[in-house]
Amino acid sequence: MRVAIIAPPWIPTPPPAYGGTEAVLDGLTVGLNRAGHDVLFVGHADSTVPAEVVSPLVSADLSVIGHGVTELAHVLGGYEEVARWDADVVHDHTLVGPIVAERLNDVPLVVTSHGTFDDLTLPIFRHMGKAAIVAISESQASTAKDIPIEGVVHHGLDVGAWPEGTGDGGFVLFLGRMHRDKGPHTAIRLAARAGIPIILAAKMREENEQAFFDAEVRPLLGPNATYIGEADAETKKELLAKASCLQSHHMAGALRHGDDRGPGLRHPGGRHADRVRPGDHRRRGHRLPVPDGGRVRDCPWQRPPARPLTLSGSGR
Repeated sequence: MRVAIIAPPWIPTPPPAYGGTEAVLDGLTVGLNRAGHDVLFVGHADSTVPAEVVSPLVSADLSVIGHGVTELAHVLGGYEEVARWDADVVHDHTLVGPIVAERLNDVPLVVTSHGTFDDLTLPIFRHMGKAAIVAISESQASTAKDIPIEGVVHHGLDVGAWPEGTGDGGFVLFLGRMHRDKGPHTAIRLAARAGIPIILAAKMREENEQAFFDAEVRPLLGPNATYIGEADAETKKELLAKASCLQSHHMAGALRHGDDRGPGLRHPGGRHADRVRPGDHRRRGHRLPVPDGGRVRDCPWQRPPARPLTLSGSGR
């Protein structure tokens, strides 16, 4: 089968640091290639996936994620490449690409939504008349309202490339970028309520990200809330292996703390997935290893957890 993948234009695949969507697309492209399919990858020019890589925006300024004109120019050129390549199916991971495809493309189209369904995006999805729309979590799908969701496909990773950890680092991990929609400020408050330290590893290169950090995140930082900057691939693996819980924007309801519910905390490994007690074998003053520029430093944990975390759901 000839599969065309339309990736966002801003970050190479695989990503050198920040880029959750791009990490997933790397695994997807590798898997399709191993299965014997031909793949056209429309994305950043520096992408190194095992596919025919094309980038319509080689000379464009790609520093600001989400810029509408940039994405539109990218997908317009991308669907021209799809037509030239004669794809059997298109898997689009952008927001405006499927709208372009309605007019320029008659190939079967699958769209994975990597963002939120909200007042801005729902009208866009309503115009995707011929696309099969896929959500990445049950939580995300539940907010789609009248948008028909063909199914929920959780992000897949090559587990062989991610070492299994013990989850005994005693901290919550936030991975993402400094943006209100990603919820780092909410993650800090939730971790404080749970009585467990939090480490934030997040991209912060754009002016709006810096402004959000200064206004909403910096005031919440302290001994139990540490921002370590943007994590590269190896640092992310180290953090995920040690974290007791992983905070994710699309895991609403995963945390059960008494009768409270909030944006979810879920353990990234399977061994401790049913019940996390981040204080069973620690005492006041325990020091947590925290990556800092590729090296490890100590971060003091000055307050023991108030109550254990009971995680609900499938146990993943």
